[in-house]
Amino acid sequence: MTQFGMDRSTGLRQSGWDNVIQAIEILLTTRYFERVLREYVGSPVPALLGELANVQTVIRFQWWVAAVILLFEPRLTPTRISPLTLDRAGASALGHRRHLPAARPSRRLHAGRHRLAAPRSGRRPTDRNGVAMLDLSTLEGLPTPQAITVTSEADALAAIKAVFIDLATSYGLDVTGIIDLEGEPGSIQLQVGAFREVLYRAAINDAVKANLLAFAAGADLDHLAAFYDVIRLTGETDARLRARTVVAISGRSTAGSEDWYKSAAFRASIRVKDVAVYRVGTGPDIRIAVLATDNFGEPDAALLAGVNNEVQKNSVRVISDRVTVVSATSATVNVAADIWLLPTTPITVFDSLETLLRQAMAEEGGLGFNVTRSWLTAKLQAPGVQRVSLTVPVTDTTVDDGAAVKLGTVTLTFKGRDR
Repeated sequence: MTQFGMDRSTGLRQSGWDNVIQAIEILLTTRYFERVLREYVGSPVPALLGELANVQTVIRFQWWVAAVILLFEPRLTPTRISPLTLDRAGASALGHRRHLPAARPSRRLHAGRHRLAAPRSGRRPTDRNGVAMLDLSTLEGLPTPQAITVTSEADALAAIKAVFIDLATSYGLDVTGIIDLEGEPGSIQLQVGAFREVLYRAAINDAVKANLLAFAAGADLDHLAAFYDVIRLTGETDARLRARTVVAISGRSTAGSEDWYKSAAFRASIRVKDVAVYRVGTGPDIRIAVLATDNFGEPDAALLAGVNNEVQKNSVRVISDRVTVVSATSATVNVAADIWLLPTTPITVFDSLETLLRQAMAEEGGLGFNVTRSWLTAKLQAPGVQRVSLTVPVTDTTVDDGAAVKLGTVTLTFKGRDR
């Protein structure tokens, strides 16, 4: 029989809060809970001391339960709370949610239960309940917050003049025409006040935007992203960091979700342009397809190795998943076309067509993008081009949502000029 009220390691009397922690620790060592840990965490309690990840999971659970108990027994005084061991639910119960980092999904939760599916085009990502998860398009589509107000200097001056006239009238003074005179000291003071109000409102707007993910930039965005354990990579732009933060937020819904692996792949290197995560068949084999920002989308061995090292970490990979990192480019399209220019078009237009085509592919192409003959013709039909006769490819190239097309050789032949 375990004796409460005494610390088992020191023999000293312990507080009521410590008694609660000790009781939960005893609960974790029961045979029933040992089976629960074996299924959901991956190891029974006697083996937990040898695995740091499992120790952290148990400590997190231990303090979470204790925090909930505080809701019903306010007389208990927490004596050993560490922000790193509390997740958001426990922190919310203690009233400290705003000051703690978001909880990381345990890699050992849902062991043997796969929630990934092959990507589907035309649909927003959803969680296991079918609820649409946050993505960058949703963030960009949000309306401007009401806290952000825009006032022109003219509107501010008119409002200040109206207040000034009312106050002057209450003292028996008629200043209606005087404050409209250019060079009148009173008019100048009102203009200065209006200008300063516009500046104040702009400063408030900037402060509000600095705390919103959709508007934050620079160091402000760094701090917002750091709240979700997302750190800016060397050379990473604000747009990419913002998008990666959105993926990291949605990836926290369940351990091993699509965005969970995407977030890990994106933080491996700024050379990662896009990522597709899907399951092969019904087994535990997970594919992570990577599209690069350079080399026409084809990731080199170094980039694939970097992504693989990141997703194979114990803190990322679900214990029952077999994860393989592959290139997303599954097809290469070579292009050949005959080009005619208008009589007055300079030859430099023809010389720039290949560059324009590759730029369009880099901007518009990507995962799930089909390269059709009509799209290629439209991109080569630049201003000043009379007509385009596309000879290669002879058919459209279609790919799955988790694959991409790489633009190969581009052979353009100048055939002359025509009207």
